[in-house]
Amino acid sequence: MTVGGAVRIREILGPLGEAHKELPNLLPCQKYLKYVNDEQAIGSQSCVGMVGTTLGVGVGRYNGLHGMLLDSLVSVRMAIAAGNIVTASAMENPELFWGIRGAGFNYGTMLEATYSLYDETAPLVLNADFLFAPKASQAILEYFKTFGNSLPAKLSFIVLATYSPTMGGSIIIVNAVYAGFQAEGAKYLYPLFGASPLRQKLGGTVYFIEFFPKQAVEAVPSSATAYPWRNITVHILLNFAYDATNSQLDHRINDFAQSARKNFSDASGFSQPELYVAYGHGDEDLGTLYSAENLPRLKSLKAAWDPKNVYGYDYPIIP
Repeated sequence: MTVGGAVRIREILGPLGEAHKELPNLLPCQKYLKYVNDEQAIGSQSCVGMVGTTLGVGVGRYNGLHGMLLDSLVSVRMAIAAGNIVTASAMENPELFWGIRGAGFNYGTMLEATYSLYDETAPLVLNADFLFAPKASQAILEYFKTFGNSLPAKLSFIVLATYSPTMGGSIIIVNAVYAGFQAEGAKYLYPLFGASPLRQKLGGTVYFIEFFPKQAVEAVPSSATAYPWRNITVHILLNFAYDATNSQLDHRINDFAQSARKNFSDASGFSQPELYVAYGHGDEDLGTLYSAENLPRLKSLKAAWDPKNVYGYDYPIIP
């Protein structure tokens, strides 16, 4: 499948579903089995660009089955700083192809991208939402611990901790998706069935925990692409809703977020910080985003393809 550089994910969901095909981070428009018909689906956002998501790696629900979105990328046509249009693939400009899969914002404008597609895993997808009071947080974490460091390949979770005045204050939402029939997926969810699911559209300050399978992600050698963190089990995101015109409040919230990030990082068990580049705050060092091991190679690519740093907006790699 070949898409233009400006195509958004929502524009390909319908055609993928009609063809009974899928990609790693996209759930096509299939028939969904739901315990709760949530007004706003929790998962990969359809409003973002397809190619931009790929350059930022593309994590999602089907990572355990098909790897990350960048692992499905076959080739790109791109305009480089010198004004030329070039192709990057495993056969043509392979070193550039390595670099754009994980640090691609640094090397050019993507005009189009070609992907490998996968046959539909299942005609029905189980999607379940559970609502908990904050006091259930320990039980939820204990439940996730039973899976160890890797979920079943067809199962994924997103956990949201948020404050909702209409629902009485702080709440925890656990969303589960199983790429298969209800009878197959429900056995993994039995410990959560005691919660009362509600129909709800969420907003405001939210803590996200993304718990995705990684079997197919780790099956790809770490040296195959510039993305270094194939061992990540959980992604944690902090989103804050507040009056940004209040500079004093802005600083206080930013200080709190940075402190929380440090606490999570210190407790992560990793020898060095590891961050999916698309989830960066903007103040991270390049080693956290690209790894100290990959930086020399990425800098050499930058010197060859964009020595004047024309493409320096998003976490620039200075040669």
